[in-house]
Amino acid sequence: MDSNTARQIAHLVASAIKSSGKTKASVAREALIPWTTFSRKISGQSSEFTLSELLRIAAALDIEPAALVPSIFSASKAA
Repeated sequence: MDSNTARQIAHLVASAIKSSGKTKASVAREALIPWTTFSRKISGQSSEFTLSELLRIAAALDIEPAALVPSIFSASKAA
């Protein structure tokens, strides 16, 4: 994944957390991601979220996983 896509995903994750009213720390805890790892990944600077992490974040936020990836990856575009 290129760094621009990683930053887009990090932004989508941060936006979803903000909309949920939860804290980043509580989402990291619910998604079973160590805070230091989560913090580094949500900055979009140094590493990327894995698919399993995004699925756990979506579950913690009670949203569809597709909400955490850029629209270019949506099923309707891929078909």
